[in-house]
Amino acid sequence: MKIFMCSFCGFESLNGSNLRVNFLVKEFLKRGLEVEFLTPGKKDAESCERRFGVKAGYVGIDTSRFDPSKLKKYASFAWKAKGRIDKDSDIVFGQSLPSALAVRSSKARGLKVADFVDLWSEYWVYAHSGLKGKTVYRAIRLAERHSMRGVDVIFTITKKLEEMIEKRGVPSKKIRIVRDGVDTEMFRPGKVPASFYGKYGLKKGCDYIIYQGGIAAHDGVQFLVNAAPLVLRERPDVRFLIVGAGEYLARLKEMVKQTGLEKSFIFTGWVPYGDMPDFMNVARINAVPIPDAPATQGVLTLKLFEAMACGTPTIISDLPGVREHMRHKFSAYLRKSENREAYSRGLIELLGDKALYSRLKSNGLKMIKNYDWRIIARDMTDAILEEHAIRERKRIS
Repeated sequence: MKIFMCSFCGFESLNGSNLRVNFLVKEFLKRGLEVEFLTPGKKDAESCERRFGVKAGYVGIDTSRFDPSKLKKYASFAWKAKGRIDKDSDIVFGQSLPSALAVRSSKARGLKVADFVDLWSEYWVYAHSGLKGKTVYRAIRLAERHSMRGVDVIFTITKKLEEMIEKRGVPSKKIRIVRDGVDTEMFRPGKVPASFYGKYGLKKGCDYIIYQGGIAAHDGVQFLVNAAPLVLRERPDVRFLIVGAGEYLARLKEMVKQTGLEKSFIFTGWVPYGDMPDFMNVARINAVPIPDAPATQGVLTLKLFEAMACGTPTIISDLPGVREHMRHKFSAYLRKSENREAYSRGLIELLGDKALYSRLKSNGLKMIKNYDWRIIARDMTDAILEEHAIRERKRIS
């Protein structure tokens, strides 16, 4: 059986964009399935060949998540990729919107599968609310609807996202919910080496509140910056560790400068993914301040699981997708990030309440065993192969 993977990014390094697919492909190969990749650029294809030992092609487009013109390049990738997808593959898998568009528009005769862990249209309009932004939003939403309605199976991560996908005209029978997760062999409680502290200019024994990941408007790091002065009034020893990069980073740094809190913030920029377990073990609290908006209603972020696996309690926005898996003051601290006073009080309480902190840490470590990527990859593979078998029985009969 041949599975054709259409991926809008490569696998030179692992991050939130490709972790799910990384473990899925490893499960395919473990079961003896043939896998082939199609990616944007030559380096992306080569990274697939190195990581998985499989054949990989490319369409000749180089882009990244931080590329200002990425939307245009992703659209170009979808257009070029549709004609390069092997039409004789048994299963064709599209990772997120650009790849799903290519899969949907291809002439592939096999089972068409798409994975939507978020909705790009809603992310876009959150940061671009003007007339031009709304015009682009409608175009992206139309592309989502077109791609979703033209595939056989859609994977997503929460019931709330399932509802949002259904509103784009997709019947529920097409949708399969398989949660996001974490590599529990990589992320675990552990002693951080002294060399790591030196590498990033950190101090042992300091209470770090960490944010890690992409930095765009919808990530909500600006709300953490807003709450920082109130936290520092009661806990002046706290330091805010911002690990990541993105289009909103310069604005965040300016906000910190205007409040005179440069000494309380550390900006590392983008770091190797292999360093993230140490960052999570250094941190006292993991902050995920995503706002309450259509873009984030169904979110279940990897940042949450990576911290839980290291025994680091998380304060995360109280949103429908989060509530499907987390309980307030049991497995995570749920607090809307836009409310500056309430959010700062939540951070202060979590810093000072030892019993609460211990409960979140203990319960998180117990729960996370069920969120390992390997379990999730097995669940997805089982579902894909089951759908393929049903399709084949119908074809034969």
